[in-house]
Amino acid sequence: MRYYGVDLADVVTGAMSPRRLASLVAGLPADSATVRSTLGGDSLWGLPEHLLARILDTLAGANWQRSGGKGPRPKPVPRPGTDRRQRYGRTTASAADVMDYLRRFQPVPEEEVPGDG
Repeated sequence: MRYYGVDLADVVTGAMSPRRLASLVAGLPADSATVRSTLGGDSLWGLPEHLLARILDTLAGANWQRSGGKGPRPKPVPRPGTDRRQRYGRTTASAADVMDYLRRFQPVPEEEVPGDG
């Protein structure tokens, strides 16, 4: 309603197609309630915010270097969707467990698709 001025009831009454609704939802801006509820605060970080955080990290690092590296190394500005404590590429799962997990994402052959008669 806020961005498009349309009523969701139009989908139920048939005045708007589900495809049109999906198109409108896909085009919602990052500050919309729908996008924020789906992605959380991460949605509010666009390119300008990421660039500003990078600039701040660079300036903090340059000032630290100019001081001769005295004091603790500056920590980068936390970015949304990242957890610096998380390590990637390491797992306690066996190779068979990993392969079973990855098989779930393979496309289903057409002859096995249920409901296509």
